[in-house]
Amino acid sequence: GIRDIGVTGVQTCALPIFTFPGALIGKNALTTTSTNPTLSASPGATTNYQWAEEFNGVAKSRPNSDSWKYALDWNNFIVGTQPDLVEEDGNGNLAIGMQKCDDGSWNGGIIHTLGKTAFLYGKVEARIKIASDPGWFSAFYMFGEDVAHWPTCGEFDIQEAGPWNDFSSSGTIHGNYAGTTTDWNGGGGFSTNVPYNRAQLSSGYHVYGLQWTPTTIDFTLDGVVYKSFTKAQVIRDGGTWPFDVPEFIVFSIYPYQQSLPNVQPGTVLRGQVLVDWIHYSKYQGYGTVIDR
Repeated sequence: GIRDIGVTGVQTCALPIFTFPGALIGKNALTTTSTNPTLSASPGATTNYQWAEEFNGVAKSRPNSDSWKYALDWNNFIVGTQPDLVEEDGNGNLAIGMQKCDDGSWNGGIIHTLGKTAFLYGKVEARIKIASDPGWFSAFYMFGEDVAHWPTCGEFDIQEAGPWNDFSSSGTIHGNYAGTTTDWNGGGGFSTNVPYNRAQLSSGYHVYGLQWTPTTIDFTLDGVVYKSFTKAQVIRDGGTWPFDVPEFIVFSIYPYQQSLPNVQPGTVLRGQVLVDWIHYSKYQGYGTVIDR
């Protein structure tokens, strides 16, 4: 059963190791513009948001049900999670955790806006404290709503922290090669890593962002662009541009490898990822919130 560490309800465990679209990072990338961002815990913020979640509820409260749902289940990529792994912590954060199941497998916390809220173009940013252990894959994604047909739905990986050479975070785009349903770069997409290690980023909060127009995609860290892609570059390299449709948001954490904490089965680890806020606004005149 569940260890008594303040968790209510009954958890149902899923797969020992999850597989998730976009969970592979390839070595090849488009020729793009890159800069080295300067870390800042509190970059300048705007207030003209079209949509925002501040997660200022009381401890153990659920995020706004008008926007958020728990777990994904398409083509068996994700079997699911119970909502007890995703809750507000009473300190202004969305807290996403993990559970070690009775059989020794792990269950991950996942929350998303599919079927609730979608976004077309614009600027999205989230202030996140990422998971510190490299065995935990923590991520902030966006997918096209036809996600069952990935990769043709398109995908933005705004923040991914995984075990590959202890990289801290990366920005990645996923799509398909023209005339096929084959995903770019063997599932790795076109990607770049933030030039900081996981320890640097997991020690505090940082703002991870996407700037999206019909012809450009920028990934930002603390308000500074560190990678840019263009429609012309993608098409030149044989890809389609699947980024002209609404996309939904996902926050998740799940086990990627066995280098995980040595805790007793049934243990719930709370708050391995903390999301202070998420903000959405127009960018270069583009940006639409779609209520489903």
